[in-house]
Amino acid sequence: MSRTSNKLTDERAEGADLTASERHRLLADDRRRAALACLASRTEPVDLADLTLAVTKRETDASPVPEDRLERVAVSLHHHHLPRMSDLGVLDYDAESGEVETLRTDPDALVQ
Repeated sequence: MSRTSNKLTDERAEGADLTASERHRLLADDRRRAALACLASRTEPVDLADLTLAVTKRETDASPVPEDRLERVAVSLHHHHLPRMSDLGVLDYDAESGEVETLRTDPDALVQ
């Protein structure tokens, strides 16, 4: 995750206005909506493992959450959903460290 400056992060978050089509593609998937909901209240970067657990808990009523389900969700987030959201400028995902940082300060702006 680039840590060049908070100013760059702020500019990217504000400048990442999504088109209606981009918002639709972003929000069309249940798992991406769950991830965004889990990240909405976070101000600090979150570890992929913590995000995976939070998303999986939203998707299943099982307690404890089955390990195989956690693994599938983690792979899905890592390879598909987080890179897509990062490409849209909604979050910053560092695949090497597993850190996820929200770039949008107002998640409600995504559904306008």
